[in-house]
Amino acid sequence: MTEAFSEILYSVADRVATITLNRPERMNAWSTVMEAETRAAFALAVADDDVRAIVLTATGKGFCVGADVSAIATRGAERPTYAGVTPPPGEEPPSEDFARRYSYMLNIGKPVIAGINGAVAGVGFCLTLFCDLRFMAAGTKLSTAFARRGLVAEHGSAWMLPRLIGPMNAADLLLSGRSITAEEAAGMGLVRVLPADGFGAAVQAYAADLANNCSPRSMRVIKRQVTLAPFQSLSEAVELAERPILIEALSLVDIPDADHATFEVTCGKGTYIRSLARDMGRALGTAAHVTSLRRVAVGPFTEAHMISLENLTELGHKAPGGDAKTGALLPIETVLDGIPALAIDEEQARRLKLGQAVLLRGANAPIAEDAVLVMSGSKPLGIGTIVQGSLKPKRLFNL
Repeated sequence: MTEAFSEILYSVADRVATITLNRPERMNAWSTVMEAETRAAFALAVADDDVRAIVLTATGKGFCVGADVSAIATRGAERPTYAGVTPPPGEEPPSEDFARRYSYMLNIGKPVIAGINGAVAGVGFCLTLFCDLRFMAAGTKLSTAFARRGLVAEHGSAWMLPRLIGPMNAADLLLSGRSITAEEAAGMGLVRVLPADGFGAAVQAYAADLANNCSPRSMRVIKRQVTLAPFQSLSEAVELAERPILIEALSLVDIPDADHATFEVTCGKGTYIRSLARDMGRALGTAAHVTSLRRVAVGPFTEAHMISLENLTELGHKAPGGDAKTGALLPIETVLDGIPALAIDEEQARRLKLGQAVLLRGANAPIAEDAVLVMSGSKPLGIGTIVQGSLKPKRLFNL
């Protein structure tokens, strides 16, 4: 898939969207057109469910050497416009900090990887700070450049840089505006250096590995956790890790008094009810917390299937050795009815038990599946996932 732009290139392959700055004759100097097109390309990548990782790179010898000074001189105080890209790409930002001119990249729920193929300075350098990962070609150079041009540290670079490399290194780069090599930047922890030969292919290979072998949901949540960490206490980061949740129904059941309300919620797995109550309170301009919680159903199982703690204790007393308790349990397949089953042979089962992937063969073999119930004969072995025709163990049973 490709899209037509005038100052960038956009393509999608192997679940990776690549945004390429394309003004090599001007070392990819940053213009208002390039800025608007880059934002539009990020919007395309966000909207495309097949895209799971994004690479930002450039053509020619430079990544981006800063703002296009000639364009600034001709346009005066004109600000760039972002037709069709308002608000910025990404989901609803948790704070205004992640909806600013370049910080919106932190709010995109997919990993954004900077492939710094050549010299980078000024606003080009700022762009890379808001990427999740930065790879730089060996032997290339970077500079903040602001102090040497009579400018201040722009676009949040004075906020981002100390958090990435520490206050001392940040002060060095920002105050001096000196040029440093990719190798020195790597020593500060700012970039990871890759050989210049085959640099683009190596960056693409890394992005493709993320896109094809890592859970999109996990990457989205982990990125949000890392992004929000500077604003959270350790307790908040541990207890209130943000995650995508599904709320199928939310009903107000009763208001017994001015300070209490009873709700009934039907939700997907992983929903943290305490966080839901907190967020509802915030949305109403107040505070809220859970005083009591009762689970009335789990998947296909309702209260009719439940065994009280008292009855469970009684069953244990009736049959030494737990036979009565075992008889009260439903078969494990009952819980997994909603997951498609996949039958494998004895040799494949042996390999899977060792944690090895199994290549599925045959015209009707599935190519991709997030979760399958793996069966060997009539016995369930565990839950697996299928990626590019290869079955990988996810959770094995010890039955």
